Parts: sequence; structure tokens; C-alpha cells
Amino acid sequence: MIAKIGVPAIRARSMELTARAVERALAAGLTVNSPLDPERRGGHVSVDFPGAQAACAELIKRKFIVDYRPGAGIRIGAHFYNTLEEVDAVVAEIRAIRDGG
Repeated sequence: MIAKIGVPAIRARSMELTARAVERALAAGLTVNSPLDPERRGGHVSVDFPGAQAACAELIKRKFIVDYRPGAGIRIGAHFYNTLEEVDAVVAEIRAIRDGG
């Protein structure tokens, strides 16, 4: 599948998805610990806030596939097969949990 799609197309999609995650996370008031420059950013975005580790556990209970890294926060891995709506959904859910929902 990767050979068929091509690495350049996968990288372009990754950059689109991670840019969306950064944009939404900053708008939600989250600390983004990943590089803001898309050329320096890999295929994930780490966001942090007080209570992020507990929020990550709650996200996993709610069937979101994320993980927590001490010193970095919740790691959102957006893969080429993910949608912009899925990126929006995970950031919205993080915000809701952070805000007590």
C-alpha cells in the first residue's frame, strides 16, 4: 500500500494532518510541544496541559488511540489514512476532558 501511494504523498498528507492538529490544539489553549515548523515536525503532535496524563487514560477509554509521554504530553499520531475530522475529534475530546467533560 505504501509503495502504491508513495512516500511523498504520505508525507504531504502527514504534514496536512499534523498542521490541523497544531492549529486546533493552539486554538484550544493547549501547549504544543512538537515543532511548529512542519518541516521539522514528524508524524505526530504532542500536546500538554495540567492533568494530561489522566486525560490520556480517559481518551483511551473513549477509544482514541493516543499515548502519554512524560515531559511531552499526549501524543496524537495522525497517519495518512486518518481524516481531518478525526484530528478535529481528538482535539475536541481533549479539550472537553480538560474542561471537565
